[in-house]
Amino acid sequence: TVLRLFSDVMTDSFVKFAQSISGKSKVKTHVQSIRVDPEDLESLNIHLLPRKLKFDLNKKAKSELKLCTTAISKQIKSLQSLVLEYDAYGSTLIKSNGFSPDAFVQLAMICTFYTVKGFLPNQYEAVMTKAFKNGRTEAGRAATLPALDWCRAFDNPDIGDEEKIELLKVATKAHSAMTRRCSKGEGVDRHLYGLKCLWQKQREDKLPDLFDSPGYKKLGVSTMSTSNCGNPALRCFGFGPVTEAGVGIGYMIREYDINFTITSWEVNLETFREELAGYLNQVLYLMKKYHELQKVNGEDNSDSLPSKPKKRELLGETLR
Repeated sequence: TVLRLFSDVMTDSFVKFAQSISGKSKVKTHVQSIRVDPEDLESLNIHLLPRKLKFDLNKKAKSELKLCTTAISKQIKSLQSLVLEYDAYGSTLIKSNGFSPDAFVQLAMICTFYTVKGFLPNQYEAVMTKAFKNGRTEAGRAATLPALDWCRAFDNPDIGDEEKIELLKVATKAHSAMTRRCSKGEGVDRHLYGLKCLWQKQREDKLPDLFDSPGYKKLGVSTMSTSNCGNPALRCFGFGPVTEAGVGIGYMIREYDINFTITSWEVNLETFREELAGYLNQVLYLMKKYHELQKVNGEDNSDSLPSKPKKRELLGETLR
């Protein structure tokens, strides 16, 4: 992938620099790079430089390409893209309050969607299955019952701050348990998709009713598609939504900030970004109140508490 290429190039650069200081024997590298003199490329019959590929196309193919070019241009122009660079806190503060950073951010995104659209989305998260040979990803689904309870409680004035934090803890723990199951090969999406492919390949009769059920059809429509990237070579990354009415979010959780790249064709992203920043501010305030209550009850010995955030200016900018 492109991200892996950037990562390898950056790693190779760091390793080469370290080797120039400490020597090659002391600094090992997993990236095997070959240096070739440009003058030797022709004699070695190695083509590393970009070359334009020529295609023989008939009139029908050329006409179809023009139609496709027009259609994709309209889609690209109508796609909204915004960035939120939230720098009030990051993984350090999140972990110090007993939350998993990834689960915490997943709940932030799903609750923001719930606030903006009024319903819980079928939210996709890419979960790595690297424990298996040739393992890639499983589909993590953030729309759990504890997540729904948290979304309903977040803006409810009749629920106290301490109870809200407890609900958030339950929701993040449920999310982390779900992703652990997915990483161990106990997910649902890939398993069912594999069974469907095997049936279509090996049998000629109709697919089982399960694959035509409303539940399975909803499972296949990811209203919000999300992915986390921890590559330090990047400032931000993103991708388009996978459904016409959906949202795509690439996010990066760093020690002291969180970066979101948000895309959509239909959802108002200015509102979404504002609500997401407001959510993160409000949860920071809830954590402060929770610590104060714990101190009053003699259950918290922390010396430093997060202060109530002031209304902050959004740092995101439109990507054109």
